[in-house]
Amino acid sequence: MAHSLPLILVFVLLAAALWTALRVRPAMMWKAYHEAGGRAFREGRYDEADFLLGMARRVAEGISRLDLRTAVSARDLARLREAEGRLAESEVQYLDALAILELRLGMEHSEVGLLLDAYAALLKRLGRDIEADAAHARARTIRGS
Repeated sequence: MAHSLPLILVFVLLAAALWTALRVRPAMMWKAYHEAGGRAFREGRYDEADFLLGMARRVAEGISRLDLRTAVSARDLARLREAEGRLAESEVQYLDALAILELRLGMEHSEVGLLLDAYAALLKRLGRDIEADAAHARARTIRGS
């Protein structure tokens, strides 16, 4: 019995180390994909950006569907798809990002307001002015202006 306690402690420590290693690696992978995808997007290499940002989103979702990195990835994919003229796909990504941000940060968080402004601009491009005006109004309320 005296020898089993240290052995249990060893197993607990190994399990904790393994859990940490498994959590750190996806976080590092997400960061690498996200940064490379953002760089490709800024440089106009949209196909490459689409692949890299898509990989970043998949890695983030593997961490947690509600992880803030999932929202960031969805937001970046929305911007990319909008730049490519893939407006319907952009809207889906904006809505995913908004849902996560609202759930995680709260309905009145400044990041929600910023994303609402971007989403409203997309709605304007889609000719959905009434929805765009409502999104802009909500963003202004969040900003307090």
